[in-house]
Amino acid sequence: MVANGLYHMMIDVQNNPEVDKTRILNDIEKMYEESRDISHENIREEDFSLRFINMIKSYSSQEQVVLPVGYKENIWENVSYNVQLELYYIVREILVNMKKHSHAKLASVKFEKDNDSLKIKYTDNGIGINNINEQKGAGIHNTENRIDSIGGDIIFEKNPTGGLIIQITIPINLKYV
Repeated sequence: MVANGLYHMMIDVQNNPEVDKTRILNDIEKMYEESRDISHENIREEDFSLRFINMIKSYSSQEQVVLPVGYKENIWENVSYNVQLELYYIVREILVNMKKHSHAKLASVKFEKDNDSLKIKYTDNGIGINNINEQKGAGIHNTENRIDSIGGDIIFEKNPTGGLIIQITIPINLKYV
């Protein structure tokens, strides 16, 4: 499906010199969304902590600074690898949306953990989302579905100082030996 869409777009661009840029960009975005559903990154469990923090840091640039707060390697203790991977994809989705839509200059991803839960709080100073229920795109739906699949909660709210706050809470199932 994605390959055929790309091929169609290539032919359209080759054969139509006056192609509508907006339509092409919209088509590319649709294919991007489709490709995300079929792509799976292989992250080895022993590399996970470092890969996760590096993924977050990779979204920082001169225009947008992303600060990880409270991140420690041992944050993943007692968190199953499946949950870790889902959180990786969820946080990545949030950061992709920040790059694409927020116009934020500063964002933070704060980690807190106690015996019962792991909490991740994303905050930015961008434009926010005026009506979350009306503006839910595929990215937000994917994020909510991933959270549901691991028994967590996600809350989207306006940042009182401007921007967006996303709070994720994941229950931790401690295994007693």
